[in-house]
Amino acid sequence: MNGSGFSPDWGLFRATSLPRRLGPVLFRAITALCFLAGGAAEAAERESPVFEPCDYADEAAARAAWQPMTGSDAASVVEESGRQVLRLPCRFAGNPVERVSWDHKLQLDLSGCRGVHFQLWCQDVSPVASFSLYLQSGNGWYSASFYPDQPGWNTIVIDKAGTRIEGEPDGWGAIRTIRLSAWRGGDTNSELRVRDFAFRGMLGVDATVAIIRAESAAVRQPNESRAVDSAAEGLARHLDALGIGCATLSDLKLSAAQLQKVRLVILPHNSGMPEEAVAELERFVQAGGKVLAFYGIPDKLRPVLGIASGQYVRQERPGSFAAMRFADGALPGCPPVVGQRSWNIHDHRPAAGAGRIVADWLDDQGQPTGHGAVVATANSLVMSHVLLDDDAVNKRRMLQAMLGYLVPDLWREAAAAELARMGRMGGSDGYDALAKQLSPARGDDPRVRSALDAAERLRAEARQLLQQDKPVEAFAAATAASQRALDAYACAQRPVAGEFRGLWCHNARGVTGLTWDAAIKQMADANFTAIFPNMLWGGVAYYPSEVLPAAPEVDAENDEVAKCLAACRKYGVQIHVWKVNWNTGRQAPAEFLDKMRREGRLQADSAGREEPWLCPSHPDNQQLEIDSMVELARRYELDGLHFDYIRYPDGDHCYCAGCRERFSRAAGVKIENWPADVRRSGPLRQPWLDWRRENINVVVREVSRQARQVRPGIKISAAVFRNWPSDRDSVGQDWKLWCEQGWLDFVCPMDYTPSDVQLSTWITSQVGWAGKTPCYPGVAVFEHGRRERFDHILQQILVTRRHQTGGFLMFDYGDVHANGLLPMLGRGATRRQ
Repeated sequence: MNGSGFSPDWGLFRATSLPRRLGPVLFRAITALCFLAGGAAEAAERESPVFEPCDYADEAAARAAWQPMTGSDAASVVEESGRQVLRLPCRFAGNPVERVSWDHKLQLDLSGCRGVHFQLWCQDVSPVASFSLYLQSGNGWYSASFYPDQPGWNTIVIDKAGTRIEGEPDGWGAIRTIRLSAWRGGDTNSELRVRDFAFRGMLGVDATVAIIRAESAAVRQPNESRAVDSAAEGLARHLDALGIGCATLSDLKLSAAQLQKVRLVILPHNSGMPEEAVAELERFVQAGGKVLAFYGIPDKLRPVLGIASGQYVRQERPGSFAAMRFADGALPGCPPVVGQRSWNIHDHRPAAGAGRIVADWLDDQGQPTGHGAVVATANSLVMSHVLLDDDAVNKRRMLQAMLGYLVPDLWREAAAAELARMGRMGGSDGYDALAKQLSPARGDDPRVRSALDAAERLRAEARQLLQQDKPVEAFAAATAASQRALDAYACAQRPVAGEFRGLWCHNARGVTGLTWDAAIKQMADANFTAIFPNMLWGGVAYYPSEVLPAAPEVDAENDEVAKCLAACRKYGVQIHVWKVNWNTGRQAPAEFLDKMRREGRLQADSAGREEPWLCPSHPDNQQLEIDSMVELARRYELDGLHFDYIRYPDGDHCYCAGCRERFSRAAGVKIENWPADVRRSGPLRQPWLDWRRENINVVVREVSRQARQVRPGIKISAAVFRNWPSDRDSVGQDWKLWCEQGWLDFVCPMDYTPSDVQLSTWITSQVGWAGKTPCYPGVAVFEHGRRERFDHILQQILVTRRHQTGGFLMFDYGDVHANGLLPMLGRGATRRQ
């Protein structure tokens, strides 16, 4: 696929994902690519060279510089604040194109920076579903999606570490085209204005730390490329949160000239690298450079780092590797214990006399495992697994301690950055503005007053420690001050009476490290009202089922539905059991899949490739879906049943032989050209789409009817794609009809976006489509770099309240929620009145 073919329809990001709504790379990429408004301004604080100001002298120059794609209008210029800026008209009214796009040809070297940022203004975002930036290199593209987050000018930041790779690009040093696209979301017109494309995280300018992204993995180990990209993006996000300037370099084009400007190299997940890149890193270390490495490291790099060969170790059971315990004083500023639930490790050891193990692994009972977690040498720190997102607060403190151990000056940089961004939440641009915003609550609520008093004391202490050249202590005081400011902000929020507050929980066993009793109690303490546990898929159940195969560990003592239900009744929380429909799931038994295959009950795309989803047109599959959900209603005293994946995987399914035969019979036609006659522009396209929709509709209708018969009062709901007009055709999900027919008691569009503006635009349409059926938007926690996760999720909850939806759901109940977001929300926004 090339830059002209990728559509960032946010709903369709789920189409082929496992196990849930967004593939892990895309989910993280969206969070990293959109440091908008306040977050972007912070990211661009240091002066970065502008390589394309877009201040063209006249319309002819703008048109020559930015070529419109088919269906797009020509570029022009407009004067604003005494200068010319690029104007790009977005004509959707009466224009059947999926997107409007413009190409700008140039020669650009991004090999030595972290990414780019630019200024964008949009007249009206409502007709735009999403925006994309493409960077063409060789025979491929690097691509990213974004969305403005405020009226007026926005700073859009594109991180190399979070981009998608399409085709075969020739490296970041050979960018030859910038493509800017606005994707259709409505039929009205809008307008973009653009200015000042600039480098971000440029070595020697605003970055001396380099993250090496293992782009070679896309060729060498395609099955590992997602994990590799995710690890690189995660490290970049953490450094941004710490205020540490960094650049992202490719292991395909690593050069001595780049590394001359670097003090510290980070290897997020680089067990395999091109020999040339390893040789450059060897020379870098020999010249005095430092390395922070995670998981595997290239064998040829071990001698220069002083690291002996590490044994690969799998966990003996879940929880075998649960936390890292650091030796006293080994890493100044590091927490003594940092949680991380890893599933395997490389048990690195220092070479003789070269270093020592500074942290070891503990299991979930707090017992030592005998395996090292972190090795320190004179020029490196090596952690035995990739950096995960659990125990986020301590994880970030640990990372800063690692950085400071290798490059002590980074302590001062991080402490100053923490003080500078303290209080940037709720629309405030700093602590003083936040304190002013909270002044009424400070007078009324002693919790707010106490927290603000502590924040001010700690801020003054941090400033004094910096002046005394004690950056480690200053960083600790500054982070404590920021936390107390966040506490004050959380306590100052006000709840809404009668609000429906739900949590999706993808893990059938609940939150890792917690029992169902503990997890539900935390929800109840935060005044959340409903849990949506994923207890069954198309081919497996996590309770004793007479309809579906049970997961191997299920028996009378391991009935996950019964455990969750008991906890819900104990604490007064509703339980709505969530089913992933059609998708058989990774734990579906091989014999079940073999049976489905023999009976022709699995899906196929237009090329005949099998998809391990049940075909929705097969009558036996429809009955299986219905029976599996009605069985739950009959067997357990549930509050609700929840559909998910109640659709086709995408627009290219299903074209199995059974679909051809059943559609031909239903439509009363003979299909001459299969599947061309039912694809886009085919003569049977419309009846085909109607027939696909009905295959899904019948399951929703019958589950709703039969479940209500066996369990009067049970609530039926569905997690749905966000854009009903397109999704009813693309994936056969006609959820507006389901609401109109009364088959659903409430509907939950999966509105996963880091942009509050985009969320508001989506909800406006969705509430209208839902009609009289309650519409509870689903929101997700996104990492925003320097924007607090709590502030992000709170603002999105406030968006739902402004639309008076009456409730919301959050995805996905895990460590981040249990150990951070729920307690913070429970102090104010959702507390009991």
